[in-house]
Amino acid sequence: MRGLVRCALLVAAHAALGFQILEAKTGHQQHQSLRASAGGLSAASSANEHDVALEEVSAQQSSGRGVERMDAEGLIAQLSGETRERLRRLTGAGDDAALAAEMLPTSAEGQLVLVAPPHLRRPQRAASLLGLGVARAEADGQSAARESGSGAGVSDFAPSAEFQAAEASGEKGRADSAAETVAEVAAGLPWGVGSPRTGDSLPVYHYSSMPFIDGPKEWEYSLESGDNIQSFSSAQQDVKLLTQVFENVTNGFYVDSNAGDGEINSNTLLLELAGWRGLIMEPRPYFYMNLWSKWRKAWLFLGCISPHENSTKLGFDTDGNIDMLSGHMIHAHPMKAFMAEMGGRKTIDFWNLHSGNYEAEILNETLLGSGSFLEFGVVLVRFDGRRAGRGTEPYVQMRSRDATEELIFEICHNASLTHIGGLDPYWINHVEPRYGFRDEVWVNPRYFETRGIPTPAAIRSAPPPPLADYSPHPAAGTGDFPWDYGYSRVEEIGKVKLYFNKSKSEAALMEPIPKAHRVGATKLVY
Repeated sequence: MRGLVRCALLVAAHAALGFQILEAKTGHQQHQSLRASAGGLSAASSANEHDVALEEVSAQQSSGRGVERMDAEGLIAQLSGETRERLRRLTGAGDDAALAAEMLPTSAEGQLVLVAPPHLRRPQRAASLLGLGVARAEADGQSAARESGSGAGVSDFAPSAEFQAAEASGEKGRADSAAETVAEVAAGLPWGVGSPRTGDSLPVYHYSSMPFIDGPKEWEYSLESGDNIQSFSSAQQDVKLLTQVFENVTNGFYVDSNAGDGEINSNTLLLELAGWRGLIMEPRPYFYMNLWSKWRKAWLFLGCISPHENSTKLGFDTDGNIDMLSGHMIHAHPMKAFMAEMGGRKTIDFWNLHSGNYEAEILNETLLGSGSFLEFGVVLVRFDGRRAGRGTEPYVQMRSRDATEELIFEICHNASLTHIGGLDPYWINHVEPRYGFRDEVWVNPRYFETRGIPTPAAIRSAPPPPLADYSPHPAAGTGDFPWDYGYSRVEEIGKVKLYFNKSKSEAALMEPIPKAHRVGATKLVY
C-alpha cells in the first residue's frame, strides 16, 4: 500500500515571517518516508525580499516494506543555512538541536507539532488595560533583549499611580454596577408588568390574559411645557390638591384613568414631577400615543377599568365616553388585577377617576366589591350623566347627572369616605348665579389616621370662569359675589416650593437617585 505525504514549506523573509510549516500525514500503522527540500529567499529580484516563498515538495513513494520516519533535527537540517540562522535568532536557540526542540516539539502521541516563532505567537488577552500594557511592554523588552543577546530583558513600562487608581476605580465601578443589576433582577416586578424584556415570549406576552402594561421611562420628559413647574389641570386641581390635601403626603402612588395625553388637563403630572409614581390609563389609541411620547414616570395601559369583577372589552367614542356600539373596543380589567400586576400593591394614595360616564359602576365594584381590600387615601371623581345609552349593558344605559351624583355619593358613603368639597366649578344658572362642580373629592379618614397626619376637612377650588357681559355678576370673587380661594397665588407658590423640597429630602433617605419604577415602594404592603 502506498501512502502520500505532502509537506508545505513556508519561508519568511526579513524578521517578520521566518518559519516553515511542515505537515505530515501518516497512513494506518504504516511507515512512510518524508523527503523535504528546503527553499530560501527568492532570487528573482531584491524587491521581493519580504515576499513569502511557498514550495510544495512531494514525498517519495514507498515500497511495500515501508520507509523510515525522519526526526525533527533531520527536518531542520533540510532548511537552508540562512533560514536556520534567522530562526535561531528569533527563537534564541544556540544550535539545530535547540531549534528543533523549540520549533518542532513532540506531542503525547509521539508526533511532531509545529510551533510558531515567539514573535508570532498570540499572547493571552489581558483582563484590563493595565494588564494589556504590562504584557505588551514585557513582550517588547524580551524581543529587544534577544536581538541584543543580553538575556530575557526587563520591561521599562511603569504605570503611573493615577492610571492604577483609575483602573482600580473602574473595576470597582463595574463590580458595583454588576451588583446593582443583580439586585434589581432579584427584586424585579412580576413578569408582564413592563415592556417585553430580552428572553420574554412576545406572542405569549401579547395574547395572554394579563393586562398589557408598559413600563415607566427612565429618561427625560418630553413635555410641551418644557421644564416649567406649573399647573397642568384645567382648573388648578393639582395645585389645590397639593397645597390643601397632600401637604403631608409625599412620594405617593396614584392611579389616573382616562388621562388623555398625560399633560394637558392632567391632575397627576405635577404630583409626578414632585416625586409621585403611578399607573395611567387611556382607552383611545391616538391619545395613548401622545401619552406614551411624554415619557411619564408611570406605568401605562392602553385600556380602562372594568365595571365588574371580570376582564372584558369596552367601547369608547372619540370624546372618551363609553359607547358599546363603537367600532373601537378596548381591554378593561378590574382594579385588583392591575394592583396584582403592579407587584401586589395594596395602597393607592390618590385615585383620579374619570372613565367616560360609568364611574359609579367602577366605584361600586372597587370600593365595595372585588377591590374592597385595597386602601385609598384620596379619591377625585369627575362624572356626568349618560345621554346616549348606546348598548344593552346596564353600565351604558341613560342616566341623568343628578341620579349619577346621588349614586356616587351613596357608594362613597358606604365605603367610609368623607366628602370634603368640589373642584372645577361651572355655572348652572347665569342669571341667578348658581354653580356646581365637575370634580368631587373624598378622603379616607383611616388612611390619614394610621399615618399620624391630619385629615383634610375641606378643599377650596378656583373660581368658575367669568360670565357673559349681560350677566349682573360678571366674575366670581368680585363685587357682591365673594369667593374663597383657600390660599392666595403667592401662598400657593411658596407651598409648592416647600412641598418639592420636602419630597426630595424624604426620597433621598430611601433612594439617592430617584428611579422611575421605584421597585421597593411598589412591593411595600401597608
